Amino acid sequence: MRTELRKGRTALLDEFRLVAAFLVVAIHIGPFSCFSEKLDLYVTYGAGRLGVPYFLMLTGYFALTGYREPDYSQKVWRMAGKLALIYLGATILYLPLSWYAGNLPQTPGEAFKWFFFDGTFYHLWYLPAAIAGSLLTAFLLRNLPFAAAGVVTMLLYLAGLLGDSWYGLAEQIPPLEAFYGVVFQISSHTRNGIFLAPVFLWMGVALADGWAAAAGKRGTYLALSAVSLGAMLAECGITDAMGWQRHNSMYLFLVPAMLCGFSVIADTGAGDSGETPPGRKSFRTKMALPGGAFLRKTAMWIYLLHPMCIVLVRGAAGILKMKKFMVENTICLYLEVSLVSFAAGCLCTYAQGLIRSRQWKGENRHVQKGESLDRD
Repeated sequence: MRTELRKGRTALLDEFRLVAAFLVVAIHIGPFSCFSEKLDLYVTYGAGRLGVPYFLMLTGYFALTGYREPDYSQKVWRMAGKLALIYLGATILYLPLSWYAGNLPQTPGEAFKWFFFDGTFYHLWYLPAAIAGSLLTAFLLRNLPFAAAGVVTMLLYLAGLLGDSWYGLAEQIPPLEAFYGVVFQISSHTRNGIFLAPVFLWMGVALADGWAAAAGKRGTYLALSAVSLGAMLAECGITDAMGWQRHNSMYLFLVPAMLCGFSVIADTGAGDSGETPPGRKSFRTKMALPGGAFLRKTAMWIYLLHPMCIVLVRGAAGILKMKKFMVENTICLYLEVSLVSFAAGCLCTYAQGLIRSRQWKGENRHVQKGESLDRD
C-alpha cells in the first residue's frame, strides 16, 4: 500500500549526486586501464554504470510525481524545457570541439540522430534521453495504471538490453537482428530515452510514492542491493567474455541494484516526512560542507564540464611535458580531471548563485520603488 509522497529533499541524496557525477567522469577516462583492462571492465564499466540511472531516478523521484494532478503535463513540459535549454547551451559550448574533432553531422539524417539520440558531444546523450524518457514516462503514468506503466518501461528496458550488452545473443536471431538494424539507423545505441531511461524514471516515482520503500527493512534492501550488484558484475564479465557487448550501459541486474540501493539511500537520508531525522547528521553536515542546492548544481556542472576539463588537463600535460605521468597514468588523469571538474563546478555554481542574487536584489528594488510610487 502506498505511503504519503515524500516531498522533502534529503542531504544524503544530494551527496550521492557527486558520487554519481564522478562515476560518469570515470567512464570517460577508464581510470584502471593502465593497470588492468579487466579491473576497468568490472569497476568502471560495471559498477560505474550506476551513475546515470541514479540521476534518472532522482528526476523521477522529484520531478515526475503527482501524475494524477491536473497541471501534471504542464509541470513535466516545463522541466523538459529547462533540460532542453541546458542541452542547447552545452551543445553551443562543445561545438568548437566537435568541429575540431570532425564529429559534426554531414547529412540531415545524421543531424537528427546526432541531436535527438546520440548527443551533440559524447557525454551529452543523457540530456535528450532524460527529456524523451520523462515525456514518455509521464505519458504512460497518465494513461495506464501505475503497475502497467512499470511493466511497459521494463519491457522497453529489456528490448534495449538486447541491443546493448546482450546484443551478441540477439543478433543470432534474424527477426531481432533486423529490428535492431532499424533501431541503429535512428540511434547509435539503445542507451537513450526510449529504452534505457523510462524504467529508472518510473522507479524514482515509485519510491517517492512509497512503493517498495525500505523503511523498517533497510538491512534486507542493503543485502539485496549488494547481491544484485554482484550479479550485475558477473553479468558484465559473462557478456564481455562471450563477446556479446555492443555497448555496456545496460545490464539486467542493474535494475534491482538501483531499486534497492536508491531506496536505502532515500530512507537513510530522510524520515517519513522527507526531512533529515532529528539527531542524525549527514556527512555534509558533519564536515560543514555546502548545502543541498549547491551540491545539486555542482554535480550538474561536473557532468557538463568534465570533457572540457579532460582536454585542458591533456593540454597542460603537453605544455609541461608530463604526459607520461599526467595522462598515460590513467589513475592520475582521473584524479586530475575530477579535481579540475569539481573546482570548475563549484566556481560555476557560485557564479550562478551570485548572478541570481543580484537579479533578485534588482527586482526587489524595482518592487520597492513601485510600492513607494503607489503610496505617493
